[in-house]
Amino acid sequence: MQWIRYQLTHAAALGSLLAYGLLAGPHGLAAQVHSTAGSSNQAAVAQASRAYGAGPDFAPSHAGASGRIAASACKAALQRYPLHVSLQPSKQGQGFDLQTQFFAPVPPRVAWHAMTDYDAMASYMPGMLRSEVLAVSGNTIQVLQEGRAGIAPFRVDLRSQLTITLQRHAASWVTTRGNLESRGNAEVSGRDRGSAVTYTALILPRVWIPPLLGPWLMHSQLKRQMLALRGHMCALLATTRQ
Repeated sequence: MQWIRYQLTHAAALGSLLAYGLLAGPHGLAAQVHSTAGSSNQAAVAQASRAYGAGPDFAPSHAGASGRIAASACKAALQRYPLHVSLQPSKQGQGFDLQTQFFAPVPPRVAWHAMTDYDAMASYMPGMLRSEVLAVSGNTIQVLQEGRAGIAPFRVDLRSQLTITLQRHAASWVTTRGNLESRGNAEVSGRDRGSAVTYTALILPRVWIPPLLGPWLMHSQLKRQMLALRGHMCALLATTRQ
């Protein structure tokens, strides 16, 4: 998925995601960047996603009762699979090192679609207020995200514009604008008739974070977001031809 947007509004990038909010795009950035978002961008992202991972066999559709049953069974099975989130002070001396691993009982093409459907993320991701594809060029995507995270009086708005590069079932990203710097990688691979997903990122918040409460909030927000992403992967089974 792009680098994790650290939202302290997503809390500092994934904590936001806490910092997703941090990573998430700006309340004023949209006016500063020429946006070509819309149906044309959505189609371009879908095409790029297929070219760099999803494959021609992925096709959203009205799957009917069988799809709904598959989605329900998938969500019920999630409790059997742990989700690991590690957020530690960076070994580089600044920011935080993030590592996330989880298993989803869905085909890799479905997991990849969820990870790269950036225009849909604000509809289900906790703390994310906006996620919009600005432009697509080959396997490179420009994404604007905004979020909000934390608790009063430490609630902050976070924003980021990300440059995301898609490869075969893998994505790397870097922040180009916003109050949270982040760079990282996300990858999905087939395992045990499902998908193993890994996120690795360096997060550099450009807003003040409370020394003890801040990292805890970031970790909590990030875990909530990854749980939401995994749940969304299951939900896609209801509208995807198997």
